[in-house]
Amino acid sequence: MTRRKRSAIFRGLLTMVTFGLAASTASVITEPGVASAVPSDVADRYLGTWNYDQPAGDTNVAMINLFGLPVRIPQIGNITFERDGGGVIGRTDQGCTWRFTVLPDRLELASRDQYCFNKVIGSGYNIDTWRVTVDGNGHMQETLHATSYNSGVEFSFGLADGRRTKTGTEDQAETMRRFEGRWTYDHPDPVKLTNILTAPPITQTGSVTFTPGGGGIIVAHTDDGCDWTLHADGNTAVLHPSIQQCGGETKTFWTIAAENGRQSSVMAGTDAGGTPYVLNIGSLTRN
Repeated sequence: MTRRKRSAIFRGLLTMVTFGLAASTASVITEPGVASAVPSDVADRYLGTWNYDQPAGDTNVAMINLFGLPVRIPQIGNITFERDGGGVIGRTDQGCTWRFTVLPDRLELASRDQYCFNKVIGSGYNIDTWRVTVDGNGHMQETLHATSYNSGVEFSFGLADGRRTKTGTEDQAETMRRFEGRWTYDHPDPVKLTNILTAPPITQTGSVTFTPGGGGIIVAHTDDGCDWTLHADGNTAVLHPSIQQCGGETKTFWTIAAENGRQSSVMAGTDAGGTPYVLNIGSLTRN
């Protein structure tokens, strides 16, 4: 494989992994006039912040094809749905905003040409299909299809089974128990791209110890002696405040999902030498 093609693979993976979204090839069904006939309170069931459940099997595991190489991408992170006129907007933890039409039994992406330039990864993507349903018990399902555009190369992104749980449904003590303790990065896998830092590609090793910090905050103590703070709700914790510095390193993104002694993470920042990095598929086990 040429260096140029390998570089394109890593750039494409960087874009697709950090969507923070699940995907599939479901088609949008256009129903003219239906949205205006939907009672306004139908949208209420979608409002609020929703975390992806812990990736397992094919649930919350997206598939992309990188130059013939199928790659499984665990999906973590959250989205917040808010009212927007007669529709709903969704704001992801990646800083992107998407507009939806409210139908009697689901949300559908309002148009096929919605685009976001993701400042976390420095690249853009288009979502052409996104369907969201809820079961009334704090659980959400979604299907989505998107295309990343990076250096003239397009990457298609798909996931058949996206599932989320609404935040604020468990007490803080239970949330803290999900995260606290010492966690070690699993053995790096260059084939699956697990625990591989991109730009440049190097392995991620070592451990992180998490302790409660009060008020929903957990403190991550890394091997280099730095402490980083994240806000946790349910199974998901996000860097808070969103930009932090220690020992010359700057973290600009860190989202973690933890469940039953397994942890998935996505991380971005700049190292002490000024080189940007992204950990797309972080995998850790509690000791």
